Amino acid sequence: DRWQELDAELSARMPSEAVRAASRTLGSGLRRLVRVTVPDADLAALGERPHHALMLGAACALTGGTPQVAARAAALATCTAPASAAIRLLGLDPYAVHGMIAGLATEIDAIDFGGLPADSAPALDLLADVHATQEVRLFAS
Repeated sequence: DRWQELDAELSARMPSEAVRAASRTLGSGLRRLVRVTVPDADLAALGERPHHALMLGAACALTGGTPQVAARAAALATCTAPASAAIRLLGLDPYAVHGMIAGLATEIDAIDFGGLPADSAPALDLLADVHATQEVRLFAS
């Protein structure tokens, strides 16, 4: 029941349907990975399409990670996702981009995760919903 409550709380914090759908798609993919890498893990309580953040926390816990490790992994993903998109869309040098991300390690480690959840970004929610309706979409998340 607690997993379902957390899932509902995450949904409530995501006003954009497109963002909720992307979160569940990413969470489902991570759930599939956990099924393969931790085959004895009982994931039934998470449901078939958990939000990414929920599945990330569960995956870290299942593999011996701490909440701090899960938060750092989420922060790193926040940096690597747009960097990966920039490589594909702008033709940037992947080694230079990943070098820049590696240079952010100290800043990521210095983040005070006790202040979460962070402020919202309503413009990004609106843009995500608009993007989801476009005929030519660049990315789903």
